[in-house]
Amino acid sequence: GKITDSRNADNEEGKTAGDLNSLTEAEHWAEVDAYFSQFWDGYPRKEGKADARAMFRKLFPPGKDPESYFARLREIDERMGPFLDNAEELVQSGDRKFIPKPENWLRREFGDV
Repeated sequence: GKITDSRNADNEEGKTAGDLNSLTEAEHWAEVDAYFSQFWDGYPRKEGKADARAMFRKLFPPGKDPESYFARLREIDERMGPFLDNAEELVQSGDRKFIPKPENWLRREFGDV
């Protein structure tokens, strides 16, 4: 369930991962949505995708330093590991209903930013 940087060192547009602050707003949201897709794919409860995407987007407001985005992605990854271990136990024991919806997990972990 790792969220990885979708840009390589020198992609077809000549931008690097450090150029996130030079993206247009539409490009910014496309990039954030790509990270959200990785989050969604790894999340064990598939409910409320639109609400989860809206909450995820709040974690990545446009105009910030690119390193702060990568720090946030690392933080999500770090918090997801133990959560996914616990969620797997819940799935195996038939208690899937106790896995929070993705929006609720994001809100619990990061507040209503």
